[in-house]
Amino acid sequence: MMLHKQLPTFELRVASWLMRARFIGDYSVQRIEGEGMFVYAQFLHHWEGGGRRVRGAVCLGLIRIPLHLQSQGRFKRLLQICCLLGGSAVVLRIVTTETGEYFDLLRRWGFVQVSPDEWGYFKADGGPWPLGTTLGPGGEIEYPPLKDWYPRRKRTPPPPSD
Repeated sequence: MMLHKQLPTFELRVASWLMRARFIGDYSVQRIEGEGMFVYAQFLHHWEGGGRRVRGAVCLGLIRIPLHLQSQGRFKRLLQICCLLGGSAVVLRIVTTETGEYFDLLRRWGFVQVSPDEWGYFKADGGPWPLGTTLGPGGEIEYPPLKDWYPRRKRTPPPPSD
């Protein structure tokens, strides 16, 4: 079985913590395996955040990278992308203001822009937005709330005691 299919997905509490953390570190990438003309790369985010000022690194997700893009110098700069996994959808949050170049590369990789601002959101193929969707300054497509992509587990209330 492919390694990327064995990795657990992030739950809402993890995604929310990552959104609140004060990102100060770098991103790094590891090639974990190849499949045909693609490489599955694991993104690690080195962070500092939380109440106890903890430092560490966390795997943020996987991305399928065409082999011919690996050797390009600007590929290293793409490590400023934060990857979150939710179910079978891959969400990429841009954390830099230099969005033009990144948006173009991500579209080439098969991702779709779903937010018009510099904190752009992308969703993998098969999402509700057709490939190649573009948004004007008015933002014709509304970004779905994070809770819809990372649903909380509903707790079953205990039975009433007699």
